[in-house]
Amino acid sequence: MDHELVLTKLIDEILGMDPTCSIFAIGSVAAGDPREDSDLDLFVYFAAEPPHFTTHITAENRGRMRIMGYLDGIKIDIGWRLESTLPTEFPPERAVNWYPLANPRILHDPRGTVKRVLALVHEALDRYPWIAQAWEKQLAEVKRHKLDPSCDLQFDEPGFYRHMAERVAQRRREAGADTARRT
Repeated sequence: MDHELVLTKLIDEILGMDPTCSIFAIGSVAAGDPREDSDLDLFVYFAAEPPHFTTHITAENRGRMRIMGYLDGIKIDIGWRLESTLPTEFPPERAVNWYPLANPRILHDPRGTVKRVLALVHEALDRYPWIAQAWEKQLAEVKRHKLDPSCDLQFDEPGFYRHMAERVAQRRREAGADTARRT
């Protein structure tokens, strides 16, 4: 399986819809470390509604990553959203969800949209370093589990997000208590 060849086919398909869109990859393919069974994780930002849908860009994967089938034997996870819906700030409860996008492989970004969002994500992660630490620990566990399924995961995906939501709430309570003590 050639992930780069499939990536090129997807980019061509998406640019055929809108040559001004922004496209980036995340995950092992973006990091240049795909395994034979790695999926391809892409996200697309459109300035306006896509003129039409394709096999991989549909109403179903608007706003979130979804498995959109296979291309040449490689599983395709892809999501898209309109630029007008992108956040302009990242409080901790939002930054938790955006960490996976912190180190993308930018494939096409003619208007600099991905770079602008990336700057905001990095700014938030600098403010809340515990988010990156928790994600890095979780991703290391997932990688170890994929290589050796007998290694247990501390959290499944929903459990990890619940855990992170609890940590955000705890940090907010602590910050409120600190503020109350100072006044």
